[in-house]
Amino acid sequence: FAADSLIFALGWGTDVKEPSDHGFDPLDRKSSAVSPRGHVQHGSKSLIKLVVIGAASAVLLLAVVLGFACSPSEVEKLTEAANNGDAEAAYTLAGIYASGSGVGQDLKKAAELYRSAAEKGHAKAQLEMGNAYSEGKGVTKSDKMAAVWWKKAADQGDMNAQYALGKAYAEGRGVQRNDGVAAVWLSKAAKQGKKDAVAILGNGYANKKGKDAE
Repeated sequence: FAADSLIFALGWGTDVKEPSDHGFDPLDRKSSAVSPRGHVQHGSKSLIKLVVIGAASAVLLLAVVLGFACSPSEVEKLTEAANNGDAEAAYTLAGIYASGSGVGQDLKKAAELYRSAAEKGHAKAQLEMGNAYSEGKGVTKSDKMAAVWWKKAADQGDMNAQYALGKAYAEGRGVQRNDGVAAVWLSKAAKQGKKDAVAILGNGYANKKGKDAE
């Protein structure tokens, strides 16, 4: 996908006024795009800016989010880059295999690619590894391993990982239940704008004390 063709498909610069079927209005720069796997959330405006200037990985990622099928040549280029150690390429390619966008859906392959990027320190890939273990998609389900990967991403400031880890501590899922630690991580997520974290904190976790998440 070229940036200009994707922008045209979205309706930017045209008279298209109908909202997207994917949960946000691309004509509204304040909107937030949300994919089924959580690839694009609070930072969608930054992603859109990258698309406008033609950043290849951002164009492909937004295309995946919106349900556009990637061409074989694009998948081939990403595969080559991922094989050469490009964490961002591995992460983007993982999303393609997870969604089946232009390729046969392969959750095991997606998990392998997420792991490759996650082991290189890619926070979003670490989040996705946590999600994969939590849901048993492409890997054997393990709440303990889900918490391990969420912690890695949460330590890097990923809002959704902080929320997931906070919930894990609140529910004792994969970790020993600790309301104080739950409050720490949920508070971090809430400060970044995670509404679900704000709601949980409103139920009393903000007032519970415990050891720090570190």
